[in-house]
Amino acid sequence: MNQKYKITILISILILIILALLVGPSGFPSAEIFFNIRLPRVLAGLIIGGALASSGSIMQGVLRNPLAEPYILGASSGALLGMIVSISLGIPYASVFYYLIIFLFSFFATILAYFISRGTGTTNIINLILAGVIVNIFVGAIILIFFFLSAKENFSVISFMMGQVSEKTFPVIITCAIIFILGFVPGLILSKQTDILMLGDKKATELGVNTEKVRIIMLLSSALMTSASVVLGGLIGFVGLIIPHIVRMFVGPLQRNVLVGSLFSGAVFLVLVDAFSRTILSTREIPVGIITALIGAPFFVWVLTRKRDYYL
Repeated sequence: MNQKYKITILISILILIILALLVGPSGFPSAEIFFNIRLPRVLAGLIIGGALASSGSIMQGVLRNPLAEPYILGASSGALLGMIVSISLGIPYASVFYYLIIFLFSFFATILAYFISRGTGTTNIINLILAGVIVNIFVGAIILIFFFLSAKENFSVISFMMGQVSEKTFPVIITCAIIFILGFVPGLILSKQTDILMLGDKKATELGVNTEKVRIIMLLSSALMTSASVVLGGLIGFVGLIIPHIVRMFVGPLQRNVLVGSLFSGAVFLVLVDAFSRTILSTREIPVGIITALIGAPFFVWVLTRKRDYYL
């Protein structure tokens, strides 16, 4: 990765962290607001942005699809459904089963979309996106059932569905950071195999890569990172689509560089969007997921129309 790019990103992160910690509707924070509200929120934003962007870069690489990302393929909605199930079962945040259920639902949704697209004979761009739409519709229907069965939790679910970076306790943030790291490391270790996968399954197999094994491991990694982001912020779409594409413009196509660049750039992007969401209006806060959707939807169209033959 270009040294100048690394320095720029690191400086940007430091500046944005300082600004995000200091700005807000209540003005300059007191010590209580700083440590109990601002700091946890910024840390959560860093994890969410880094996790979603890293997850998106992995999905785009191993699936050879420029439009792949957690929100579009159903990984995020699957994780949200897992969270709803955990809450409904009364499982506490401190329990490992709470996070395990969220991860399993996220992974199952991703794998389901992948195998639905494979059932058509190919995992090209359009088929994979349509499979993601199917999974999102199915999971969304189950979530709607929850609305009818447990009205008292509707408001919190709606908040998570819109994507909201809220203040979390430090134990929850630390747990999500660990989950994120557990997902990020395998993606980094298998980055060279991912580069080979970009040549196509046939060529990769000839070069000694177990394509299905690598793909499953990388999707597991992606699901772990997506789970951490959903626990902290709910459904925040398009970060995993936008950031990896922008990063590639600066660092090139090598997966290791894209993955690391997406980690830092995604963290910067989400903290910036969150700071904007809570300061643009003096009376209320705009959900982060709405802002990323407004940015991401046109970007999605651009990628779809300008890169139609990409990865096919």
